[in-house]
Amino acid sequence: MNFYRFVAVLTIVFFSATSFAQRLITPFSYDNKIWGFVDNKGDEVLVPKYTHPTNVTKSGVAGVYVATEKRFKLINMKDEEIATQIPGVITHIKYIYDKGNKPGEYFLMAVNKKWGVIDANGKVLFNPGYDRISKFNDGCATATIGSIWFILCSDGKVNQLQNSFKSIGKFSEGYASFVGIDGRCGFINVKGEIVIQPKYKGVGDFSNGLAWVRGYDNKLGYINKKGDQVINSKYTFVSNFDPVSKRSIAKVEKQTLIIKEDGTEIITSVNTSIKKFIEGVAVAGEEGRWGYLDKEGKWLVPAKYEHVDDFNEGVGLVRLGKLWGIVDASGKTVVEPTYQAISEFNDGFAVVKKDGKWGIINKSGKVVCEPRFLGLKSFRP
Repeated sequence: MNFYRFVAVLTIVFFSATSFAQRLITPFSYDNKIWGFVDNKGDEVLVPKYTHPTNVTKSGVAGVYVATEKRFKLINMKDEEIATQIPGVITHIKYIYDKGNKPGEYFLMAVNKKWGVIDANGKVLFNPGYDRISKFNDGCATATIGSIWFILCSDGKVNQLQNSFKSIGKFSEGYASFVGIDGRCGFINVKGEIVIQPKYKGVGDFSNGLAWVRGYDNKLGYINKKGDQVINSKYTFVSNFDPVSKRSIAKVEKQTLIIKEDGTEIITSVNTSIKKFIEGVAVAGEEGRWGYLDKEGKWLVPAKYEHVDDFNEGVGLVRLGKLWGIVDASGKTVVEPTYQAISEFNDGFAVVKKDGKWGIINKSGKVVCEPRFLGLKSFRP
């Protein structure tokens, strides 16, 4: 093969791979009863014939219900069934996406009211036998059989816990919060070992190596992963730290503060209500209107909207009256409030509702599929 032909072949392969990577698929319906699948351009991939479809994985696998067979199954986007080797009739399927530091796609599957897990390729990770299985986060989920707790790892390992718990939270940075039988809170690791003793009235998730804790005097502060107090407990409200801005929100009485990881406080107006930071931006409000603050407490988007959502993929959804629009992290209005509804963006695309029908837009606000579907699920996760 000569050099120019070789380059041409590489170019074709590259653009083919790029096009495939950007092709997202989601369930759609013309009547909100029978569902098929469309891509992010609105082109039909599978015609409607299923009910109860799940989100579609990156590899093009989804769960559907087949009424004539009275069972759920996994299919690919060629309408072929994915063999799962799950024993028994599958009576329910849920798609779950791990948003933590070890992202992954899984399906929870129920047989005889017992739950198991398979991966996006149909490989069985855990056979049905659990009463309850949580979502995965950072590659781990929790499960129960009666009063016995288990930690399920995405590599297929199972850790049965020896201690008794009322509840266990999601894993974050290798630790999960728990509530003991006596109601006291602490942290365990992925092996189920208690790494921070239960001595708190409440605790948050670890982020940037810090987690909030509430003492029995109802004051809140922060500890590190050794259990050392690093920000004194003096607050009446706190949030988890945001890994992008490295900021959290705290309150002392009616004063809202922005907290840095070293405990330094940024004082804000007593008239400003601030929610937690997400992607470096915080939802904030004044006099019943809402906008966004940057990490220094300055207005990024003035409080002029009736409702705003947390930032996601660099944009925020905002509502005026009954209509939704989009703003970006620079404060620019990307889409004026014109839609009845807008989903969260995933991989750069969102579904929008206008005049009772659903379509698709990209993050620049360009309509890539005019609203024409009565039902259209948001793109994974």
